[in-house]
Amino acid sequence: MKTKKFAAMLITIFSLNGMAQDGVGPYVEPTLFYETGTSQFSSDSGIINFDGKLEGFGVGVKGGLHVWEIGFAGLDFMYSQPKFTESQGRFSSNTKSWLLGVLAGAQMPVAGLRVWAGYSPLGNMDQDRDRGLQMKFSNPSIFKLGAGIHVSMVSINLEYLWGSYGKSDITNDNSTYATFANASAKRNTFLLGVSFPINL
Repeated sequence: MKTKKFAAMLITIFSLNGMAQDGVGPYVEPTLFYETGTSQFSSDSGIINFDGKLEGFGVGVKGGLHVWEIGFAGLDFMYSQPKFTESQGRFSSNTKSWLLGVLAGAQMPVAGLRVWAGYSPLGNMDQDRDRGLQMKFSNPSIFKLGAGIHVSMVSINLEYLWGSYGKSDITNDNSTYATFANASAKRNTFLLGVSFPINL
């Protein structure tokens, strides 16, 4: 179902190409960012229930169509390797995460304020094994709001990311117990970064 909705959003975005002839063109926007915030892990059975800080660096790229250099819409991909530190200091682990979604926004031409919103239905968040426990989460429903100031080909950005992951794969000493644990993960972070929007 999510794949069908994602495809429908892509069709809507790229149909903007028919709205104008001279004012529409492709763009690409590489991004570097630092992520900081919190993540929460829980299960219906209560076996898993803890939260903590999520901090680390990442890269990404946005791309799609711009309309008269005022509106833009397209795909949003990000990859990060934040470190998760449990709130009580009992353990920490490295995390690998990627998200793919769609976004749409508006900006002042040439230079000034930019704002955008996005939604990511595809991706994973996997924690490295720590003392025999490894947690992997997928099926995300992640929302994003962003704002930035751009001058020429450089933009300083602040993004707010929040949502949850609906599917888990958790192993402990190679024994999967995610079936009855029914674990989920929540993510609530800020991304401070710099990007380079390029109209092609």
